[in-house]
Amino acid sequence: MFNNVKFTLGPTWKELENLLNNSKENIQLLNNISQLYKTKALVPDEKDLFNAFKLTSLSEIKVIILGQEPYPKKRDANGLAFSSMSHLVPASLRNIFKSLKTTYPNVVLEHNDLSNWARQGVLLLNTILTIDEGKSNSHNNVGWNVFTETVLSYLNSTVKHLCIVLWGNHAQNYAKYFDKSKHTVLMGMHPSPLSAYRGFFNLEWFKLIDQDLIKYNLNPIDWNLTN
Repeated sequence: MFNNVKFTLGPTWKELENLLNNSKENIQLLNNISQLYKTKALVPDEKDLFNAFKLTSLSEIKVIILGQEPYPKKRDANGLAFSSMSHLVPASLRNIFKSLKTTYPNVVLEHNDLSNWARQGVLLLNTILTIDEGKSNSHNNVGWNVFTETVLSYLNSTVKHLCIVLWGNHAQNYAKYFDKSKHTVLMGMHPSPLSAYRGFFNLEWFKLIDQDLIKYNLNPIDWNLTN
């Protein structure tokens, strides 16, 4: 039996919450995850699970950067794809920052918490929102794919224009959920050290994002990360 669990994403996401809460598969997922939080050490902390939605208002969303799963260490994961609470820069984020600095040399990056981007309308969404602490790929089969498909399909139909960034094969599997006649989809290699030097640095990602936003009369992103 379900324990009366419900998705609570934030005040601007009520319509999506209703979609999720009326989906048997999504409620089963949330019930399973709620039980796992009671019995195992998961990342991120349960309070941070839906930070991507809490920090990014539906009315403000204009960019989606799709990640794969949380960092395996609790010190890093904060519910935002690629973002880290640690003073140590995770390897993928280091390459993201390198790309950003190449385009905007004067950008100020004082920490690794990407909340400032999220508040400006950049949805930093992992396709798998949880893992067992220290164990990558441990929640591949718990059902997050259905949740992600529901979210992306909803955003595709609801938001007038999005710039969607899909790094790596895993993220690119979700390209099919976007109508490319109304949204811009940018695809390339993942920033992981295992793949970044096979083409990730060939494109000025952040310039492409800003140019796309300006083209559609949307404000570009202030990429600075200051306290």
